[in-house]
Amino acid sequence: MDVPTVVQEFPEFLIISCSPGPLSTPAVLQHLILPEVPDPNKGVIISQCEDQWLTAHLVVEYSKVSKWVALEYEDFAVVVFTMDDENFPLGRIIEL
Repeated sequence: MDVPTVVQEFPEFLIISCSPGPLSTPAVLQHLILPEVPDPNKGVIISQCEDQWLTAHLVVEYSKVSKWVALEYEDFAVVVFTMDDENFPLGRIIEL
C-alpha cells in the first residue's frame, strides 16, 4: 500500500511528509511502501502526521536506513535518533 508522500531533498537531509487517507489504521503498516533514502549518509526529517502511530513508524523505519532521524515542528526539527553523535547528537535542533 502506498501512502501519498512528498520528499524534499537537501544536501544533508531529506524531508518526508505523509498524507494518509481518513480510513488509514495501524493495520496498513505491514503493507506500507516508503520512499527510499538514496544516500544512507543523509539524515531524514519526518513531518508530523496527524496519526501519531504513523509518525512513530516512520521514525523506526528510517532509523534503519539513515544516519539520523529528526521530527519537524513548524520551522525547526529535533534529532530523535542518531548514528552520528558528533555532528547530529540527540536533541540537536535543525533550523528549516
